[in-house]
Amino acid sequence: MNPIHRVPTALAVLAVSLIGCGQQPGSPTASSSTAPDPAGASPRPSATGSGESAAVVPGEFTICAPINAELRSGTDEQVVVPHPDGDMTVERQRGYTWSGTHTATDPRFSGTHYYSWDADTYTLPSGDEGPLVDATGLRIENADGAWQGEAVGATLPGTSANGPVVLAGEGAYEGLTAVLLWEDDPCFINFRGIVIEVPDPPVPAMAP
Repeated sequence: MNPIHRVPTALAVLAVSLIGCGQQPGSPTASSSTAPDPAGASPRPSATGSGESAAVVPGEFTICAPINAELRSGTDEQVVVPHPDGDMTVERQRGYTWSGTHTATDPRFSGTHYYSWDADTYTLPSGDEGPLVDATGLRIENADGAWQGEAVGATLPGTSANGPVVLAGEGAYEGLTAVLLWEDDPCFINFRGIVIEVPDPPVPAMAP
């Protein structure tokens, strides 16, 4: 099960991503000393032709967060939404943040994570579960720098999808980006990630 969907049922236990990583309100400021050069951590700028910007060699890694604990309690509010078939209700959860330590196969991503989660959960007029949409903030910190990013997920009847976490580096990791994908077991929160250049989202062209 994806950790995003564990959160509502696991608040008592908690009271996970670094996809790019944890990050959150109340987190300490990262230092900016020189990053280590771990074996197997391949991404580094590589030379290109004259006049071209340097490229980063992609490098994969995994993150295992065995558990985390509530850092800040959030709020829960129920809102009624008028509907032709009867009123719908929305449970709005805001400001929940958890923190913990984790290890990664790339030491640049090991450290302390901060994981914030907001969600809107709809209940249909029939009483059945409706759609859910959530937003995740993730920050990862260690002695050399930090990574911070966010993601959005949604659940519809019969299907769910969680977007990747795109992380931006700080401190010794300034200028690097990473993408985290949610994975199931064996850890409480699992990510498969890659350090890779992420292009800026383009503005859609409206003419040839």
